[in-house]
Amino acid sequence: MTGFDKLGQPVVYAIARLDETKTWDRTLKYAFWSIEKALKVADREGTEKLCLVLDNEGLGVFNAPPVSFITQFLGITEKHYPERLGAAIVLNPTWFIWGLYRLVSPFLDPVVKSKVFFATTTKKPSPEEDSKLKKSWSVANMFGKAAEDKEEAVAGAAESSEDTSGTAGWTKAENLIDVEHLPVQFGGNFEFVYDHETYWKAITSL
Repeated sequence: MTGFDKLGQPVVYAIARLDETKTWDRTLKYAFWSIEKALKVADREGTEKLCLVLDNEGLGVFNAPPVSFITQFLGITEKHYPERLGAAIVLNPTWFIWGLYRLVSPFLDPVVKSKVFFATTTKKPSPEEDSKLKKSWSVANMFGKAAEDKEEAVAGAAESSEDTSGTAGWTKAENLIDVEHLPVQFGGNFEFVYDHETYWKAITSL
């Protein structure tokens, strides 16, 4: 969790490719623990809702969360957080993610589905930057353990080739999150640096 979107909603980022633990039950618990913490910030700020950013850059068959994890996450979100979700931004969806979306889309609650945006980023991290990100964003590190520009976003016919009916459609991340709050790896200007002692103390105090 870091920063706010343009509606003042706290933003929770999920970068699945950086999770090297593969203990998905633990990851699921941590995801909703983070959501609960973000909602406390939302209540404090008076927005009452949060923004989820789900980054799918580089995800495929061998490194994506299992379908069981995704269905559990969606099920809990729909049952317990439908009115607390302000927006969900699906970043950089790969062919594999589109395949999963086709499977789960018919079962999504219309209220939740209407809050889903699809977006691509104008930048993506280099391998060196990704290595640094793993130290800052990974689930293992959050618990104190060991822890190029890209061509313009999928446009025109490419975007329309996937069925996004019922959702909020395609956009750019910076249309929803100000560049000063959007981390650089997602096309913003915010240089997020994770310091465990500072961050953990702040988030656990909520």
